[in-house]
Order: sequence, then structure tokens, then C-alpha cells
Amino acid sequence: MHPIAVHLPVGMENCSKLFGFEDIVGGGDLDYNDVILEFFPVI
Repeated sequence: MHPIAVHLPVGMENCSKLFGFEDIVGGGDLDYNDVILEFFPVI
């Protein structure tokens, strides 16, 4: 589980779908987290 997911303003079901971004950025948790932070800034 990605720690950043806890800060996302969406439900766990939506978080699961957002994991698709990981494939888009070529895999890697760090890259995935950076992309998500850009779309969903931590509150």
C-alpha cells in the first residue's frame, strides 16, 4: 500500500483505480507518488 494514498481526498475504491498511473509513469513507487501529488496535493 502506498502511504500517500492515506492523504488522497478520495475513497479507497478510487485510489485503486488511480494506481493505474503507476503503469503510465513506467512503474516505481516514487514516480507514482510524485505524479499523484501533482494531481491531488496533500491537504
